[in-house]
Amino acid sequence: MLIDDIKIQVTAGAGGKGAVAFNKNMMSLGPVGGSGGRGGSVYVEGISDLGALNKFRFKKEFKTEDGHDGLPQFCDGENAGDLILKIPVHQLNRHEP
Repeated sequence: MLIDDIKIQVTAGAGGKGAVAFNKNMMSLGPVGGSGGRGGSVYVEGISDLGALNKFRFKKEFKTEDGHDGLPQFCDGENAGDLILKIPVHQLNRHEP
């Protein structure tokens, strides 16, 4: 069965929260909190396979993960993974005179 029209919901992940922390070492002043990790991004890749929309038949919602929160002592949070959705593209046949 060929599916030619879909409606999906895509949500990118949010970035992680940074940490508020101060240096615990003697004679070292200043903040040392880590930054939050980057949230996952969603990319769309065009392919020539017409049957590529079949994988969206039952699964309609796609969401990437959120970035991890930062920790004290300059420990940054981990970045989330990205999501690549493969969508078929229509190729026009142009005849040049």
